[in-house]
Amino acid sequence: MKTVYVLGAGCSCEDNTPLVNDFFPKLEKIVDTVLKNHQDIAGFNEIIEFKHSLFNDFNIEEFFSIIDFYISMGVYFKHFNLKSIRDKLVYLIASTIRYSLANKSESKNYKEFYSEIVTDEDTIISLNWDLMIDNIREGVNYGAVFAKYNLDDVGDNIAIELPERTEKIPILKLHGSLNFIDCTNCDIRYFSYKRKAMEIFDEKRKCPSCDKGNLKILLIPPTTFKNLDNFKKLKEIWGAAFNKLVNCDRIRFVGYSLPTADVDFRHLLKAALNYRKSLPIIEVYDYKRKNRERVDFENHYNRAFDEITNLEKPIIFHYTKFSEIVNYIHQV
Repeated sequence: MKTVYVLGAGCSCEDNTPLVNDFFPKLEKIVDTVLKNHQDIAGFNEIIEFKHSLFNDFNIEEFFSIIDFYISMGVYFKHFNLKSIRDKLVYLIASTIRYSLANKSESKNYKEFYSEIVTDEDTIISLNWDLMIDNIREGVNYGAVFAKYNLDDVGDNIAIELPERTEKIPILKLHGSLNFIDCTNCDIRYFSYKRKAMEIFDEKRKCPSCDKGNLKILLIPPTTFKNLDNFKKLKEIWGAAFNKLVNCDRIRFVGYSLPTADVDFRHLLKAALNYRKSLPIIEVYDYKRKNRERVDFENHYNRAFDEITNLEKPIIFHYTKFSEIVNYIHQV
């Protein structure tokens, strides 16, 4: 049975990746401690000042999204440089995840899930920026062409490799990833293995292809106020996700709340499911301890799917931690 797994933040939180509403307090703590002597500390503090002065109640995704909206609309703030704030915010998001996972070389939860549940016929759609799923395998298949950036190469003659897809199972990261690298000048996209991407940005390296552009992390927020230039660079991945959703037998949402803010992913689901002749089985795996939480959660999912398509069968809900999902699926 061809299954598409849609992974959300609930999959990574047991490994200490901060959830949306807890993210900015952790970010501030890392700025005050780990990054307090960083060369860009003034810019980091500007971000914190900007958020607290105007958007204090926003979570990290809402804050990221409103910045992209202002930039796309040409909105100007007298005392704040929005493009600079965006670039440094992406770096701080990456740093927050990086240092939250500082003692995690590999996730046991993801490793068991990938090796014992996912088959060669399956697809993983990840809505997370972290590298927890990436770090458990050596091969490459991101559903699009990426050049490999080898951090061990130095000097002016860095070889630009276009590696073959050595993994059968694609990991489609719709919102970008901490190891997706973008050039500000040319159209090339890179990826780096494991956690080495952060070292590339710390060293402020130039693009080895054009030798002009700066390298930046390719991330986009989940809401509809996306920076279109960044979104276009992930278009192939979204196209691959559409094809997999059209042709699968089952969709399993794992640790994903299907938030109302994730408008584009909802549109993707709507486009794919309504393109099909028949609908796949829909299963949802999440950890809700209290019955009241479960009722609210199921009502939210059912309302969302009422807007997406007319389901032929009801959604099947399962309640388990991600760390226990392997045993749970084997038992049911």
